[in-house]
Parts: sequence; C-alpha cells; structure tokens
Amino acid sequence: MLGAVAVALSLALALLVLARPRRAVFLAVAGFAVLFAAFDGVEVVHQIDNSRPGIATIAAALLLIHVAAALLSAQRKEPSVLGA
Repeated sequence: MLGAVAVALSLALALLVLARPRRAVFLAVAGFAVLFAAFDGVEVVHQIDNSRPGIATIAAALLLIHVAAALLSAQRKEPSVLGA
C-alpha cells in the first residue's frame, strides 16, 4: 500500500513539474527524493542483513537515483519568461 502511495505521489509531482515548473515545486520534488533515498538506505541495510545482495544492489541503485534527483531538483530554477 505504501509503495502505491509513493508511486502515485511521484507521478503527481512529475505532472506538477510539467504543468507548473516553479521553484517551490522543484524543492518539493527534492524533499521527497531525499525522503525516498532515506527509505532506500534503510532497505539496503535490511537486505544486506538478510543476505540478499542482489536486492541490496537494486536498492542501492535506487538510492543513488533518488540522491541525483534531489540534487538536480534543488538546483532548478523557474524558467525565465521569453522576451522579458
């Protein structure tokens, strides 16, 4: 259930970025990406404790993707208005 909520929230944020590329939206995306990265880190440790290196590797890859998304989102600015 929690996974479905995370997917729905991610899709909603992606649509919001497309519809309203504002600094606040980018910061919200960065915040959620950091939150998801934290959960991924917990999952990496959990899978290593359970001797599942393959799943731990996938969780680590997702952690890196979420960290990259957070960094990129935090650096984004509102698009400038053409002709202004």
